[in-house]
Amino acid sequence: MGKTKPIQSVVRAMEILEYMVNHNHCRLQEISEALSLNKSTTYTLLSTLEQKGYVERDPQSPRYSLSISCWQLGAISRQNLFPSVKSRWLLEHLADSVQ
Repeated sequence: MGKTKPIQSVVRAMEILEYMVNHNHCRLQEISEALSLNKSTTYTLLSTLEQKGYVERDPQSPRYSLSISCWQLGAISRQNLFPSVKSRWLLEHLADSVQ
């Protein structure tokens, strides 16, 4: 079975989350520029992620960060992985990063 074409908005939302893992308390402009996305697109994606509980906007500043729900999701998924699956994922991730 061949690969299906990815849904662009899902890919972009995941890229935002991945970016925020390494760059906490980000401004809209920073995320937009780093990912080469239009500011309105970035804002819409961040708003959606916020509504779903994965991103929080600081009420005192225009900065966004990952919410506790996002971190919990990662922790739960790690607990549910079998050691062989964890090892495979890690090895594939390492292989991709060296290429």
